Amino acid sequence: MTAVYGLVADYLRPQRSASNAAAALLRTASGRIPRINQLDRPELAGVHPADGHHGQQAPPYVERDAEPLLRHALLQGGFVLIVGESTAGKTRLAYEVARDLFPRHAFIRPLSRAALAGALEMARRKRRAVLWLDDLENYLGADGVTTSMLTGLFQDRAGRIVVLATMRSQEYRRYDAREESRLTGSDRDAWRVQREVLHLARTVRLARHWSMAEQQRARAHQTDPRIRFALDSCERFGLAEVVAAGPELLAAWENAWAPGANPRGAAVVAAAVDCRRSGLRRPVSRQWLQELSLPYLAARGGPDLRQAAFSSGTTATATRHSITC
Repeated sequence: MTAVYGLVADYLRPQRSASNAAAALLRTASGRIPRINQLDRPELAGVHPADGHHGQQAPPYVERDAEPLLRHALLQGGFVLIVGESTAGKTRLAYEVARDLFPRHAFIRPLSRAALAGALEMARRKRRAVLWLDDLENYLGADGVTTSMLTGLFQDRAGRIVVLATMRSQEYRRYDAREESRLTGSDRDAWRVQREVLHLARTVRLARHWSMAEQQRARAHQTDPRIRFALDSCERFGLAEVVAAGPELLAAWENAWAPGANPRGAAVVAAAVDCRRSGLRRPVSRQWLQELSLPYLAARGGPDLRQAAFSSGTTATATRHSITC
C-alpha cells in the first residue's frame, strides 16, 4: 500500500521549472493540470499528514456537521470560503466534498502567491474548474485576489467555475468592522479591498471541537489507531487538532532523547504515557513522575545522556506532551 501511495505522490508532484519556480501550479508528472478525481491523497490539496509519514494512507474521513451547508454553497457556484480555527479540519472537509461534487473539474492549486495570476488564467481557459485557495490570507493584499478578478472569472460561466478557499478564524477576525477604526490612509484602503473579497464569499463555519454526532460518526472508524487515539482527547481538543498535532509532538519527544537535549523530559513523557496506557486517568504528581522516569532514563543510557536536573521546565515538557498521550 505504501508503494502505491508513493507512486501517486510522484505522479502528482508539483512541477517547477528553473525559470518559474515561484509561479508553480500543482500538475501531474506529464505537466497537466489534474482533475479532482486524480487526487488520491488529501495531502495533494494541502492537508497536513496526520502521522509524519507521507507514504502512509490518510486517516478515514469523518463527515462533519458543516458538510451539508458546504455542499449547498458549492452547488450554488461562485466563491465559497470555509472559516475555522487552525487544525479544525477545513482543508480535509473541502477536499472530500469537492472530490464528490466535482470529480471531473480541473483542480487548479497555486503553490505560491506568485502563482495566483497564472492560476486565474488557467481557470479561465478550463471548461470547468475548481480554483483552490487554501489559506486564503496568503492570497490577499498587494497583487492578490480582488472582487473584480473573481467576478470576471465567474462571468457567463455559472456553475462551471468554483473558487474554494479556507481561512483561519484568527485571520478572518482581522476584517471585523471594528478593526477599520484602527487603520488610516492607504492601510485602511487596502483593508477595505480585502474585506470586499471576503464579503463576496458564501462563508461556511467549521468548529474546532467535534459535536457528539461527529464523535459518533468517528467511532465507526475506531479500527484506525489515529482516530481511536484522537477520540480519547476530543472532550478538550478537536479530533482533527489531535491528529494533526501528533507528528510534531512525536518528533519533539524522540528528539529530546538525544544526549544534551532534554532526555529527562522525554523520560517523564514516557512514564506519563505508560501511566495512561495502564488505565490511570487522574493527574500524576510531580514526585511520581520524577520517580517513575528514572528507569526510562537508565534504559536509555543514564548518565551518558547528560540530562538536566528535574525542574519546572521538565514538568512543562511533560504537560505539553500529555495533552495527547
